[in-house]
Amino acid sequence: MRYNGNKEAMRVRVEISAEQAQTCLKQLLEAALRGEQVFIRTEGGIVHLVAFREPRARRFGSAKGQVVIRDDFDAPLEDMAPYTQ
Repeated sequence: MRYNGNKEAMRVRVEISAEQAQTCLKQLLEAALRGEQVFIRTEGGIVHLVAFREPRARRFGSAKGQVVIRDDFDAPLEDMAPYTQ
C-alpha cells in the first residue's frame, strides 16, 4: 500500500464475522485500542468497534497568560454603526 497523505488509509483494518469475533474478542479489543479499525459483520449489518479513551482531567489555570483580551473588546464596531442607529 502506498502512502497518499491520508492517515486513515494507513490504519490496519480488521473485518471479521460475528461468529469469529466471539472466539477472539480480547484480541479485537486490543486491536481497537491500538487504533486499528475493527469491523464485525452481522446479519443485521456491520458494527464498527471503536476505542474510547477517558478525557484527561482539566487543570484550572493551565492557559493562564496565553489569552489576552484587549480593553476595547466590547466596544461598538464601526462596521455595525449603520445597523445601530
